[in-house]
Amino acid sequence: MTDTVELDPLSALGEKYGTDKMHDHHYTPAYHQRFAELRDEPVHLLEIGIGGYKDPEIGGESLRMWRDYFTHPDAVIVGLDIYAKNSNLAPGCYVEMGEQADPRVMEKLIDLYGPFDIIVDDGSHFPDDVLQSWVFLWTSLKSGGWYVIEDLNTSYWPEFGGSSERTGDTVIGFLQGLIDRIHYADFDIPGYNPNRFDLSVVGLEISRNIAFIRKGDNSEPSKQMPPHPHGQTAKVWTGQE
Repeated sequence: MTDTVELDPLSALGEKYGTDKMHDHHYTPAYHQRFAELRDEPVHLLEIGIGGYKDPEIGGESLRMWRDYFTHPDAVIVGLDIYAKNSNLAPGCYVEMGEQADPRVMEKLIDLYGPFDIIVDDGSHFPDDVLQSWVFLWTSLKSGGWYVIEDLNTSYWPEFGGSSERTGDTVIGFLQGLIDRIHYADFDIPGYNPNRFDLSVVGLEISRNIAFIRKGDNSEPSKQMPPHPHGQTAKVWTGQE
């Protein structure tokens, strides 16, 4: 007799609505692990890419999952898709049409629904689109919020602008660069000026094919290096002095 594995609440909803976040990718346990504490909060969530491609009557399964998962009556669930969708596709949710790399679209989303607690990029998966969305939307993410990038496997595939060689031009390369941003305070680079991402990326968590980026205050200076910008190479503490 095979034991039945009890699903976490988000996975159970993912199964109910048939989203590929549960069935094909198994992202829902990783999401639940990080978002469970927000279930009763008035979360504003934006998801880029809602499925169904050109069919206006198909897609929105994950939006319905999020709508039932976040139980606060003031929670706002928003989906953006490149194709027009039936306005009743996901009852209780908002669906907008537009390109994820279009700054006018991003400004509209921010004005109407921001700031956001959670942003999920399940859009084109092309590096330029992913990075354009990140640049425009990061400011609209609340401190303590999560920026999620799905389907990292596409970062290795040429048809999505990816590469299996190590390069900074892919989404994986971008995420590897975020590790440096989190640790910028310990750079030994004379004259270095921290940028807004250095000062606000506080965490990067990776599960298979999905990245969770945490926003917060990363302005605390190093315990060993002088504050930026410093004018000369600093003496780095070795632990032996």
